[in-house]
Formats: sequence, C-alpha cells, structure tokens
Amino acid sequence: MTIQGALSAAVSALRVSSAQVAASADNIANANTNGYKAKEVHASTITTKQTVATGYSSGGVSGFTVEAQDPGVNIGLEMIRIITAHTAYRANLEIVRTAEEISREQVSTKA
Repeated sequence: MTIQGALSAAVSALRVSSAQVAASADNIANANTNGYKAKEVHASTITTKQTVATGYSSGGVSGFTVEAQDPGVNIGLEMIRIITAHTAYRANLEIVRTAEEISREQVSTKA
C-alpha cells in the first residue's frame, strides 16, 4: 500500500463519517416533525483487486443512505451513532496525519 492509497482510504472513510453525523443531526432536528422518517448512512467496503503479490492495493469506504420504515426518531440511538461516527472520524484523521508525517520523513531523507 502506498501513502496515496492510505490517504485515499482514510479520506473516503472521513466522508462517510461526516455523512453519518449529518444524517443524525437532521434526524435530531426533525425529531418533532410529524411523519418524519429517520435516515441512516451505512458504510460499505470498497474492495480492489490485488494484482501485485508483494504489495497491497487499498480500497476505501462508500456510504449509502437508508430511510426508516416507520416515522419517528430515537434520540438515544442518534447520540450513539454520532459518538460512533466521531470515533471513526478521529481514527481516520490520525491515519491522514501519520501518512503526512511519513511523507515528510521520506522527503527529508531524499534531500
């Protein structure tokens, strides 16, 4: 896996985590709206074909939105979803920071 591959996978996960928080925010904002059906963003793995025996080709994450069948919003569940998405966001942000640090070290080594 290259630094670019790690960044691509992490950034795709950051986008999904952001969408998950946004969906929960919409759900909470509409909790008292008659007939509102909560939305949830699900994450799905993007797989890539491994073509090099000695390397790893990164994939990533995509998201898709699902609407609840029944109207209503469970505030407790939305808070759990926000905390979960926040934790995933922070972990993927750390990957971006680490990749940046490795890139800087590679540049300084070559200089």
